[in-house]
Amino acid sequence: FAVIVGAQTQKGFISLDCGLPVEASPYNDSFNGLTFTSDSAFIQTGNISRVDKSLNTVLSRQYLTLRYFPEGKRNCYSLDVELGTSYLIAVSSVYGNYDGRNLDPSFDIYIGPNKWISIDLAGRQNGT
Repeated sequence: FAVIVGAQTQKGFISLDCGLPVEASPYNDSFNGLTFTSDSAFIQTGNISRVDKSLNTVLSRQYLTLRYFPEGKRNCYSLDVELGTSYLIAVSSVYGNYDGRNLDPSFDIYIGPNKWISIDLAGRQNGT
């Protein structure tokens, strides 16, 4: 799961690599020019894992680690915002059979108290 907030230049933007260990953060993705940082400073819940080894050569680096949430109905990332400012939020999600179950997940994404979108990865190529 990668949360990409921004594009091209990163002034004022953050790109999170979910599940990336703090000691591996940050890194620059030479393909898209974005600098990714660990999500650990933005969330205190969830477990960290990696996608199935068979996907290591076909997925971009930001999709190799992930954070999953086996506990609780909602798990929240905390991002500071300024009133009156517009924000672009782009979310990319990869299942990657990290748990060996080969079951495509579905989940909802909320912004504040409001449901933003429902995600169902069933039928997506490589779980993306």
